[in-house]
Amino acid sequence: MCVLVEMKRLNASDAKKPRGKRAQKKGEAEKDEGEPQVFAQPVNQKLPWIQLDRPPVEYLKDKEGGKKVGQRYYVVKIRNWSERCRKPLGRVTECIGEAGNLEAESLRLLRTFDICTESYEGEGGEPLEHVHECLKVFAKDIDPDTQEWIIPEAEIKKRLDLRGKRIFTIDPITAKDLDDALSVEHLGGEIYQVGVHIADVSYFVQQGTDLDTEAQKRCTSTYLVNKVYPMLPRLLCERLCSLNPKVDRLAYSIFFKMDMSTGELADRAEEPFIQRSVIRTCAKWNYELVQRILDREVTREDQLAEAEKPIEGQSFEDMVQDCFLMNEIAQRRRARRFENGSVMFLNREFTFTLDPETRYPLSYSESRRMPSKFLVEEFMLLANILVAEFLTKYCKDKALLRAHNDIEQEKKEKLASFFDRIDLKGIELKDAKSLSLSMERLKSEGRVDDLNVLNRKFLTCLKQAEYVTIGELAPEDYQHYGLNFPIYTHFTSPIRRYADLLVHRLLTISLKEREHTRQLIEAIDYQKYAELCTDKSLNARKASKECQRLFHCLLLKQEGGARVYDCLVFDVEGSNVSIYIEEINIHLKVNLRDDFRVKGFDFDHADLLLTCNLKEPRPLAPGFSTSKAKKRLVALKKGRPVEAEETVEEGEEEPLNQAQRESGDVCFGIYDRVRVKVEPTTEFPLDLNCQVLFLEEDTAEYEEIKASMGKMKAASTILDKEGKGSQGIVAETEEQ
Repeated sequence: MCVLVEMKRLNASDAKKPRGKRAQKKGEAEKDEGEPQVFAQPVNQKLPWIQLDRPPVEYLKDKEGGKKVGQRYYVVKIRNWSERCRKPLGRVTECIGEAGNLEAESLRLLRTFDICTESYEGEGGEPLEHVHECLKVFAKDIDPDTQEWIIPEAEIKKRLDLRGKRIFTIDPITAKDLDDALSVEHLGGEIYQVGVHIADVSYFVQQGTDLDTEAQKRCTSTYLVNKVYPMLPRLLCERLCSLNPKVDRLAYSIFFKMDMSTGELADRAEEPFIQRSVIRTCAKWNYELVQRILDREVTREDQLAEAEKPIEGQSFEDMVQDCFLMNEIAQRRRARRFENGSVMFLNREFTFTLDPETRYPLSYSESRRMPSKFLVEEFMLLANILVAEFLTKYCKDKALLRAHNDIEQEKKEKLASFFDRIDLKGIELKDAKSLSLSMERLKSEGRVDDLNVLNRKFLTCLKQAEYVTIGELAPEDYQHYGLNFPIYTHFTSPIRRYADLLVHRLLTISLKEREHTRQLIEAIDYQKYAELCTDKSLNARKASKECQRLFHCLLLKQEGGARVYDCLVFDVEGSNVSIYIEEINIHLKVNLRDDFRVKGFDFDHADLLLTCNLKEPRPLAPGFSTSKAKKRLVALKKGRPVEAEETVEEGEEEPLNQAQRESGDVCFGIYDRVRVKVEPTTEFPLDLNCQVLFLEEDTAEYEEIKASMGKMKAASTILDKEGKGSQGIVAETEEQ
């Protein structure tokens, strides 16, 4: 077992000091006879300190050179952990680098979440020869003049030839691995046939090959802000598999009939047409371009970049008409989907502008959620449903699905109690549709704070989606709660997800063998594959999310200062205040025990109020309350009797308002709007440090930082307009 660590102590006696959650029991840290005097502190705070048999070379060099020690990341291999020892024994196997350095911080994330970084192409090491042997089979068919792969004629004859159809891709502008394309055709009246065409990766990555083994090791492409770690070699994911424009490519095509008037399938009982195919996409379009077309800002072909113009034989006008048709169907389907109970959790997405040379962040901006994205999303979701139903019919209990379970009943009861204590009425948690209707009601009534509290609190209780096989599961155990689909799978992204590749293989068998499929796949343990894909995809998502946080840290560090935000408190517990910073899409739990101005706490479980007793009485900032004032407001809101307020006799001066009055405490409750200051940590490791600005003396600092943020935003806007930065990497929505 390998663990990511920092060097924390050199003197064994220092180990006696408590370490927060990992405080040693009395006497536990006493030095054993012969115990090594160098300790490693795991970055994962759930793990204990590790005794090292020898200090790392870099640590000793830093110490001898007078450099600040304990600022590097190391990987330690645990060699032994005897039952008689309080700490495991380990040895440093690798020094990753210094905290705050982009390469080192990126490696920290990759090691923490066990992301495979071994390069197929030999970047930083030798190429994987056994994989390249597999690729030679396909490389021999690459035309030496055009450098394009030529599909063998024998393979084309086995497939449905769709090269004459108008099929095109719509992806993020930065996308290189194009694994889905769309087509639409009018069948008469209100009925249209939509085609979803997915890269046929299973042709190239065949089961049991060395290439398949390497794909399993990764299981998913991992998207960091500054770099992609692909599941497949770039020769495949960016060239041979990718549905690049104006070249022949292998695909899996699924056609289904849609009713324009309803946005629903024209005949729910009719099985979709699924077939392996060969296609030639007529253009590579992106979300921004398609949105400008839908907004009628782009109306002529001469407004397109050369790479965006359609292939000979297809017209720009026909493609534009296709976009409008598909958008109309998709928007109606989307509306019907939410009416039927799909839950729209509130989440903002951001992209960073990076320095093209160093890849450090220059600025960030919110990604626009536009109808052109929904257009693609709706048809991908529907294709995944139809493939799931098809697999279930023929693979039965072996079908590989994407499941998202409802929260447990015990958590629902706790949530209901939470909502009752904060007087948030009418929230139904029975199922996804009930929750979706509750959220829609809050939205229609303009109850923004209620909606935000419900959304953030519910998300902290919700399970992550996972891959499963039906096996002996009850239907409610393989449903998709968030989408409110009874059955669902992943079929549409085989270039970046191994689960989709497995689904393609099951499809191939099912299309050929039909009723005999289940018998033929008896020996294959798809549940084992499901668990592997779940673990790897979850780790990749965590790495991607933590990388966003890292880049906010790096940006703040480069700016040399802090940022301030106004946040909604959505939970309080113990000494913690939970806030969500919308502007950067980060949820933070601020432990006020760490605030140097606070000496003690009082947590009111009944009303969910956290009172912080101050070391010295100070005037509070506007918007903050004492415990007495806060409890009075809560009592009035809940209709409980309260003490009469002080009255002012004639001739007396008005009492000081809450912000001016010296106060010995400050009280926090749900729905409070608080000002916070966020800055990068000065001590190892690099992270975001958050302080609540609750004193009147904090106001000047708040206003000063806010003014400087306005100047930086204006500067970054100019930078973006001048095109001096490159856009960070954007991944597709996880569930499409």
